[in-house]
Amino acid sequence: MRWSRLQKLIYNLIVDKLPFQIHCSSYRREIGGNLGRYWVTLDKKTVWQAPGDYHLLLKTGVSDDTSPIITSLLREYLDTARSELACKKFELDSYGICDVLRAADRRIGKAHLKHFLERDEADPARKILEARLTL
Repeated sequence: MRWSRLQKLIYNLIVDKLPFQIHCSSYRREIGGNLGRYWVTLDKKTVWQAPGDYHLLLKTGVSDDTSPIITSLLREYLDTARSELACKKFELDSYGICDVLRAADRRIGKAHLKHFLERDEADPARKILEARLTL
């Protein structure tokens, strides 16, 4: 599925007026091959990205192309039934993207997301939920 189509499906789930954006890009490496990068912004500030240190990865031959994993996680999230979203464990999500999406997802009520407020202030899901609660 093309990124623009996947992105549109995600945006259809996001709370109205939340300044949330999700992006995907592919970068050519200095040492062969491409590297995919995903990132989420809130008020145009990056709050989540994968891979984390993509600038370093672009310059090295180290392979950390998370694109297939992130793409499959996004697809799995979109395919999950509404009734399961708040409590589903996404097995491959060591990146935290599903929690970021949950915090912004209009199908999940604020009451089910209050536990994000107990997380570290730097946690992307907490930042998104805090922005959502101020709307």
